[in-house]
Amino acid sequence: RMKNLELENQTQKTAEASDTLKKFLAMFSHELRSPLNSIIGFSDLLSTRFGELSGETIQDFMQNINTSGRHLQQIINDILDLSKIEAGTMELHIASHPVGYFRESVERMLAADIAAKRIRLTFDVSAELDELVVDQTRFNQILLNLVSNAVKFSHDGGEIVLAARRVSNDLVFIVHDGGIGIK
Repeated sequence: RMKNLELENQTQKTAEASDTLKKFLAMFSHELRSPLNSIIGFSDLLSTRFGELSGETIQDFMQNINTSGRHLQQIINDILDLSKIEAGTMELHIASHPVGYFRESVERMLAADIAAKRIRLTFDVSAELDELVVDQTRFNQILLNLVSNAVKFSHDGGEIVLAARRVSNDLVFIVHDGGIGIK
């Protein structure tokens, strides 16, 4: 009887570990998808339309590929730091960053996907928010995930609005799109 209880307990722990692994893999693949799509999209454009593109456009595409590659590298570094998270020793690198940096990063990283679906991306940021004191990598990941999901589920020719406001001591970010929505 005791052995059966122990076996049931081990079976439950194995099932929980399996569920955790599935959730981790889903999150991991989602995090990698945005920068990979950007790298693939811009490199495809370069390889198929190289002769049609101006030097300035090529330079811009190369910068997008570089930015996406660096983002991908950072995500992989974060995965390698998973043991720090598990141990509760993960350090955030909090610093002041201009809001414009995040806007440019989102626009650049998702430019290929936005163009492919002919989506208009609008930023509605309160004038009082000129700088944010955040962990740059983590905050950028959050914005990219929110906007890339909005792009993914928006209809062709739609509009996405990313709004940011200060409410007391909190920052509130809202992503509005014409897609199916989430609860």
